[in-house]
Amino acid sequence: GKAALDAFQNALTSKRATFVCDIFNVKLTNIGQRRRDVQVIMTLGALPSDETPLEDDSLEDPSAAPENEASARRRLKSLRKRRRKAAQASSSVALDAPGTKKSHVFKTDVATKLERNKTVTLKKRFHTKWHGRYSELDKRRLHLLLVEQTRFGNLIEIGGCEISLLEIASGSIQQEVTFRDYDGRSYIDSYRCYFHMHFQERFTFVLNFVRWRGDKLRPTDVDSADPYLKFTIKSRRKFRAQDFLRRGSLLGNAHTTYTDKVFNDLSPYYEEAKRPIYYYGTQSDLENETLRIEAWDWDAGIDDLIGFAEVPLRGLLRSGYIETGLGYAVKERAGGAAGVSGNYREERIRPAGKVVGH
Repeated sequence: GKAALDAFQNALTSKRATFVCDIFNVKLTNIGQRRRDVQVIMTLGALPSDETPLEDDSLEDPSAAPENEASARRRLKSLRKRRRKAAQASSSVALDAPGTKKSHVFKTDVATKLERNKTVTLKKRFHTKWHGRYSELDKRRLHLLLVEQTRFGNLIEIGGCEISLLEIASGSIQQEVTFRDYDGRSYIDSYRCYFHMHFQERFTFVLNFVRWRGDKLRPTDVDSADPYLKFTIKSRRKFRAQDFLRRGSLLGNAHTTYTDKVFNDLSPYYEEAKRPIYYYGTQSDLENETLRIEAWDWDAGIDDLIGFAEVPLRGLLRSGYIETGLGYAVKERAGGAAGVSGNYREERIRPAGKVVGH
């Protein structure tokens, strides 16, 4: 039993997955003294930094031997040189470089001469996909680096931090990061960065429609109808070529299903739809979609539409309960001014009953 459990855990951690990452609403606040041209460089999927820190602890050690002004300037110049090299190396990371094969580098806009206690919103939005195994989530990082852009085009590092991908793989986070800078004597807080991040795995969701009931549906054949329900997900996503044949994608399986028809009943009951709907994407993608419910009257020739409704899926995935009214569009002649009939037709929505289900 233990060997089987270990084998199952190894298979689970070695499974490859696709995570969709969105970074947006990046804001930067100057809490220091200087006005500089700064930029944030983010590396998704970076390995933990094994380099020695750029900060020299002896600079802040009160027990260290005092040094003259010339020695302090030389040490500060050396520190800035090391920071410049580190920033240039981070900004030029290649996606296929050794050790960064699964890394993606993003650069925000440059905040120009940001004044003290002022906040600027960096308008760029980043979207990418990260492919890897579950076992790599705790080994990979989101690395943030704040750099200063000089008038000669050089980049000088101000500060940086790292966040484990395992901490953000649960969904959405709002992160706050404080960068520190060395002014020649001590380290002080210089900038504060805020950003939102979505980091979610792509799944194939299975949507089953069970125990649906219609209530006082609109009759289309005198006083009766033979109704059945049609469920469709109106997708807003742009499908890529590599996703076309996946189950739940555009060609892998249509986002539509039907129930059986019930004869001569305006309050029908349906135990289950003929098949589930498969949807390939993240949970955020699915919650942003709209479910279209249509009630149709079956005929030997062309079926008649009884009514329809469009229900946003946000908030419905947890409860699984849907209750909505149906409507149908009719064209009526609109009245003109002073009681004169108009010469055009206006489309209106009339009630056509209600449906309830899971």
